[in-house]
Amino acid sequence: MKISELPNPPRWLLEAKTLNADVAMTRHNGADTILWKSGTWIEGTWEGGVWVTGEWRSGTWLSGTWHGGTWETGEWHNGQWLNGTWRGGTWLYGEWVSGEWLNGNWEHGVWRSGTWHSGQFASGTWHHGTWHNGWFFADWHDGQWLSGNFCGETWRSGDWVSGVWYGGNWLSGTWFSGAIAQANGYTRSTTPPINGAGQAHTVYAVAVGGLLKIGITRKDIEQQRFGAIQRDSGHPVRIIHTWTVSSRQEALALERRLHAHLGRGTSNSQYWIRSIAEPWGGHTECFKPEALFALSELGPLEELPQVLQR
Repeated sequence: MKISELPNPPRWLLEAKTLNADVAMTRHNGADTILWKSGTWIEGTWEGGVWVTGEWRSGTWLSGTWHGGTWETGEWHNGQWLNGTWRGGTWLYGEWVSGEWLNGNWEHGVWRSGTWHSGQFASGTWHHGTWHNGWFFADWHDGQWLSGNFCGETWRSGDWVSGVWYGGNWLSGTWFSGAIAQANGYTRSTTPPINGAGQAHTVYAVAVGGLLKIGITRKDIEQQRFGAIQRDSGHPVRIIHTWTVSSRQEALALERRLHAHLGRGTSNSQYWIRSIAEPWGGHTECFKPEALFALSELGPLEELPQVLQR
């Protein structure tokens, strides 16, 4: 049916500019939800619902589930993308399950599977898929890398066919051919991708924007990481404490123990902040300031790695 035929359509849908929209009201997760069945979204702000198929030309997507169709450009804030074609725009946060990415800027989120053709993958986690070209600055789990520029944190597994390696921690996989950058403005490390290579990492607790953020980074680029958090969040960064460990695995283990003690991921946590999506990590790694007192009650901060292992 037309938008005007809906009973009590939301204001954001009425104000949007659309063409040949076929919509309905459905029950989704126990609530009345807009169901976009087909048509063209020309401009506006999508505040939530289920998108079945259609063409998205421009606008802002705040949340919801995308099943299929073509995205031309715009800003995606959060939600789940199940399938379809992304032609351009900015992805701020969310879960990409499958589909084809042609170009654009990925700021943060989880990539499950699909085909990436070009663009910049700035932060987040890549689980599986095929990478054709572009710049990658995040955590790679598995897949096939055909060409492009890798400046990521860790390569865990997969086939490297060709491209330029600017640095990171190579754990396992198959290297067929490619170049290892030795001198370039983007170079973060000149360590060749050797199986089992490990690097010292930092687990950090910093104050930013009135919150306590606990995360990890490589030891050799920790100052760049703090600078990136300050730039992306728009708030000064004050270092509370840092712990240095010998590998990323140790850093991840300590980070998980710290997060678990503060109740990350639980519905009744006194400290965890499940905030809106933030490219700098505000969506997963931030806690209320009083969380620092909860950690201090365990003992001196420098002794927490040993205390949390008991």
